[in-house]
Amino acid sequence: MRSRRDVRLILCGASNAVSRTHSIRTHRETMSRYYRFQSIIYDITRWTFLFGRTLLIRESLIQPGFTVLEIGCGTGRNFNPIQTRLQGRGRLIGVDCSEPMLSRAKARVARARWSNVRLVSCEYGSEPIQRGEADVVVFSYSLSMMPNWQQVLRCAKAELKPGGRIGVVDFCIDHGDSIAHAFADLLRFNQF
Repeated sequence: MRSRRDVRLILCGASNAVSRTHSIRTHRETMSRYYRFQSIIYDITRWTFLFGRTLLIRESLIQPGFTVLEIGCGTGRNFNPIQTRLQGRGRLIGVDCSEPMLSRAKARVARARWSNVRLVSCEYGSEPIQRGEADVVVFSYSLSMMPNWQQVLRCAKAELKPGGRIGVVDFCIDHGDSIAHAFADLLRFNQF
């Protein structure tokens, strides 16, 4: 079986016989390449425009003993407020496909000496990681980065225990708020 790295796209123009070969990058490769530098400056720059993270964690109603998945955890910037809500009890699973970002998250976990954090390196969405065991799944400016967001939401829903919650804060295009409200309603009623 060939890996995606072995796949080549041959582009041939009708007017010439010369073809160019380009590698098709996976989403993981694209994100890792982009965040190679961005991971270094991420936490010191993103506060200027990534609003709502604190509200997301608060409104997710995380309680001690919960299992929390953060999909697209990046540098682990949300880990501290999540840990504050867990009060030393429960589990936090951070998922990201960018190795540079996960490297930063791993360093954050080590500095804080959190023993209840597990980091998972994968392109999330093909199958659940904790099927039926999560109390809360959060997406903080990550869902819009995933090309298969509908499948990702189905996967996140499968992670949840009965009564579990999915929380999302992300970019949206405001078309008189109708699209944003429709998306929020979709999430609210888990109709994905």
